[in-house]
Amino acid sequence: MRPQLRSAYYACAGPGGRPANSMWDTKFPSVSAAQHAVAHAVQIYNTVRTHWSLDLQTPHAVFHEVA
Repeated sequence: MRPQLRSAYYACAGPGGRPANSMWDTKFPSVSAAQHAVAHAVQIYNTVRTHWSLDLQTPHAVFHEVA
């Protein structure tokens, strides 16, 4: 991580060095609510978030390009 990014990351860090207000700090009311949040995060990771290793494409786009 570049030094300026590292300092910005740790400036907003909460307990354990993680960013404050992250999913790690969330108290879920039930296991099913936590499972729903994780499924939503995975969906975003695969369909919305671009990845440098995939030439700034999403895994979903790359997978469906090949298939």
